[in-house]
Amino acid sequence: MRKISFEQLAIGESVKVRKNTMCPDYKGLNISGWQGRIKDITIPDKGKSLINIQWDSITLTHMPDYFINQSMKKDLDFSSMNLYPEDVELTTQRDSKKEVERVMKKLTRKYSWIFLGPQGRRIQKVLDEVDEDDILDALAVWKTYLEERLLFPFTAEISESQSKGPLNYGDKITVKNITDVDDLYGIIVEVRFGRKKFHFPLCDLKTTDQKSQNATFLDDYSIWFSNR
Repeated sequence: MRKISFEQLAIGESVKVRKNTMCPDYKGLNISGWQGRIKDITIPDKGKSLINIQWDSITLTHMPDYFINQSMKKDLDFSSMNLYPEDVELTTQRDSKKEVERVMKKLTRKYSWIFLGPQGRRIQKVLDEVDEDDILDALAVWKTYLEERLLFPFTAEISESQSKGPLNYGDKITVKNITDVDDLYGIIVEVRFGRKKFHFPLCDLKTTDQKSQNATFLDDYSIWFSNR
């Protein structure tokens, strides 16, 4: 590795963070060995020049979870960082920009629910192995997850106004089981209202017993479905 000088700065050059370099945004985080490409160069009228480094796919893959979580909570971009020229050395690239895009897409999906705290972490765990862009695959995963955890039958209340049909906001119904998934309405359940049977979207229901485990599972799903 070669120590970088201002004259050698060039957008697209691959650089590696030198030994004993600490993260400027998070005290205690040693970023020695992190590697990426120069994305931008800032040359201020006064003071020291800064380089913006877009981390490569290998660095992104091995980043600490807490660094990504905290960055997203603070609305910071974890995929790049501003450092001084003396903090880095020139090196050889070890991946392609397409690999960076692939890993970033995966990480963005994985951590996209972190703003919800514990609920967001539960939602992330459900969707860990699925591409959320494929809504039917995601719904299939939720269907399996809820079938294994919801205790049927249970009493629920319709939580959203309905534009048509015999059921409306505030009606109390009995949820019997999950029957299907639909790309527009999500998970469909069989419900009983009086003596009549209907099929209804689960996302428009909330349990009457808000202290039950069913309430937690149902709320997690409904929050995901409304924000997907």
